[in-house]
Amino acid sequence: MKKLKYLFWLIFIAFFALLVYQNLEFFSAKNALHIDLGFYQYSTPMLTNGAIIAGFVGIGVFVVLVFYFASRYGVYRANKTIKELRNDLNERSTALNGLKEEMASIRSDANAVPAPSEQTEQTEQTEAAAAPSETEVSPTSQV
Repeated sequence: MKKLKYLFWLIFIAFFALLVYQNLEFFSAKNALHIDLGFYQYSTPMLTNGAIIAGFVGIGVFVVLVFYFASRYGVYRANKTIKELRNDLNERSTALNGLKEEMASIRSDANAVPAPSEQTEQTEQTEAAAAPSETEVSPTSQV
């Protein structure tokens, strides 16, 4: 495909060169452009037709490039916005996954809590172990 594209451009340039060569009298003839707006008149100096045509083609290429790059700027901005939104989505997804893991660990801890009847037995045992027994005498009460 690349070779075909080069061949196409080579044929296009050859036809353009043939057109200019066969009409060399026309392209080398000198003319001036005039503009008359009623209140303003201007005339260019004598230029060859080839220079005038090349100037207008150059202006056309410039205008096309301006519009092309203006449209590409819009695409660039859209791609930048998409990239920022994807990064935001990734950050939120990782935060959401972290919260899901934390919620799962809290649920597993809640499931590990003993049943209410087991809790009362355990609290009674811990209270009994923590409180001093009645047979023990505290050193301050011996007076």
